[in-house]
Amino acid sequence: MRSEYLFFSSLVAFTCGWAVVAFLYFVKVIPVVKRKRGWRTVFEAGLQLNFAGHIREYGVLAKQENNRGMLKTFYLLNILIVLSVLAFLVGVLSTVGL
Repeated sequence: MRSEYLFFSSLVAFTCGWAVVAFLYFVKVIPVVKRKRGWRTVFEAGLQLNFAGHIREYGVLAKQENNRGMLKTFYLLNILIVLSVLAFLVGVLSTVGL
């Protein structure tokens, strides 16, 4: 029973984390990358699934402009991605029965 609860809790944490990452990506990252690089880069990255490249580009722009709001968003995105992956690993390992 405990492993099922841990698995579903991890699944919820993973899903919520990636939902927030997707929201921030479409609301904060895409407009900045589009303004800086144009629509062509956005479509190329979307077709190549290079979302990490967009986030990295956003971080570089935030550091160049020394924009605290952009830097907070960049670090929040990175933290959410890491925590979501950890939640996924905990959920998967809870089903193994170690």
